[in-house]
Amino acid sequence: MAVISTSVILLVLGACIFGAVFISVQATNKDTQSFSLDALMKMATRFQPVANDNFDSNLTSPSSPTPRWPIQIEPIVTLHAGVLSPEACVELIALGEQAGFPDEGESIDDDYNNYYSGQNQTYNVSSQSIEVYEKTKGIMSPAIWDALLPWVPRMTEFVNDFIDEKTGRILYYPDDPNRVPSLDWVFFRKYGPNTPRNSLMLHMDSNMHTVNIALNDDFTGGGLFYVKPSWYKDLLHPDVPTQYRNYSWVNSLQRENTSDIAFPAMGAGDILLHNHTVWHAVAPVKAGVRYSFVLFFDTDNPAAQAMQQEFVDDKIAASFYHEIEDISIDLVWVGDEGDAGNEKILARNMPPFHHVKIDTWAGHKYCAKISGTDTIVAEFSMQAGIRKYTIERKLPNDEL
Repeated sequence: MAVISTSVILLVLGACIFGAVFISVQATNKDTQSFSLDALMKMATRFQPVANDNFDSNLTSPSSPTPRWPIQIEPIVTLHAGVLSPEACVELIALGEQAGFPDEGESIDDDYNNYYSGQNQTYNVSSQSIEVYEKTKGIMSPAIWDALLPWVPRMTEFVNDFIDEKTGRILYYPDDPNRVPSLDWVFFRKYGPNTPRNSLMLHMDSNMHTVNIALNDDFTGGGLFYVKPSWYKDLLHPDVPTQYRNYSWVNSLQRENTSDIAFPAMGAGDILLHNHTVWHAVAPVKAGVRYSFVLFFDTDNPAAQAMQQEFVDDKIAASFYHEIEDISIDLVWVGDEGDAGNEKILARNMPPFHHVKIDTWAGHKYCAKISGTDTIVAEFSMQAGIRKYTIERKLPNDEL
């Protein structure tokens, strides 16, 4: 009698619960195939990740007889312990090192540089990343994908169970309330003090739901952390103060939980699941190397598309014209709406009757100071639809 993996038994139970579930997997760059959960189950059987009678539907770790239930850390953040076996984690790390972690451009930095394009702040450091799967390109790292595949249906079920009207399906897919999450992108990351990139600034993901897989915990300091929802003013349109959206702040962090941020305690094989409203980042690893997978579900996220459109709509190509004839001024970016204390001088010694063009956003604040001093002669708050701002004489001559 053939030995059937207990993870396969779990998949059979999942198939009974969810019916005919389809996950689209693009097998090559040209051909796309649709596999039912039953087909994925058969593919998983080939790889036999673990055969352990202690593994049951109570989300027991494949390597431990002790049931380990999912932990709801926050309403929109959930940790599942022991999802991948220790053997699978070791195998995936070995495959990653065998393939090598090429230097890749970082899209988060692109967003950061775009946001601060008018504030003379840029950050361009390569990430050590392996592209494993992307829905428009197919399987890009076959050996790594094959090793990860047996665990994908289970993680898809976790995402499916995680969704409710507050996290996306009913609210953003009203015409398809039974929609099954679509796995659209998988990449493999490596962070360490000896790698070019050792941190990642605060950001939100543009897809609907994200799964982070921890492959090891034998490193010190740093790692994945997220901002607690209590910091947000609006859960549907979350934001964090501007002074925290930079690498200086992230790189200064120790691995320490506070009232505002949390470093989840993740062992090898644990996964962290969150939705698109969660601000998260990676603080610098002090010693060792951190290996992790990131799985993006539903990159067609209507909520993120709407937020991106709001961002584009708020963008202003502003022009500042200096018309005070007897002084030069420094043009200073003060901060975002409701935020201050992060000033940046954008133009120094600006002569009279000159103008400066800056890409900025509604709600951003600027001031004009007499060059080399703290004397403010004009203040501005960017408003949608207004592009031209004039630096005029506001103070009496004897105060200039």
